[in-house]
Amino acid sequence: MLLIFLFKGESEHWKMLYTISPNQKVKDYEGKDIMSNVESIRLKYKGNIKALSDVHKYRIGLTGAGTDMVFDRITDKRFKDTGEIYVENHASTSINKNENITGWVLLDLNKEGGTGEGIDLKPE
Repeated sequence: MLLIFLFKGESEHWKMLYTISPNQKVKDYEGKDIMSNVESIRLKYKGNIKALSDVHKYRIGLTGAGTDMVFDRITDKRFKDTGEIYVENHASTSINKNENITGWVLLDLNKEGGTGEGIDLKPE
């Protein structure tokens, strides 16, 4: 049985929505059913999505108990339309089993400096 874990993780502008287990049936951005191939987490921007229009790229970091990962991504239409981002876990430690993960998001506003904030990710 595959489970979706909800997180209390929330910061001023970001909310942790859930994690996805490998081989779990999920919906992609277009609403089509797909099968996930890795464990991933999903973050959603809580503010006005129009504020993301000037963001050129974003960086996400997760750290804690062997899950040290950093992701740099160029923003795309989906990011700007939905305010949602995914982080895929390619580390040996499962995010679902780890209660000591913290994370952060850094938005690079068209390469003219950035804003960032931390998120404390605690499974419910």
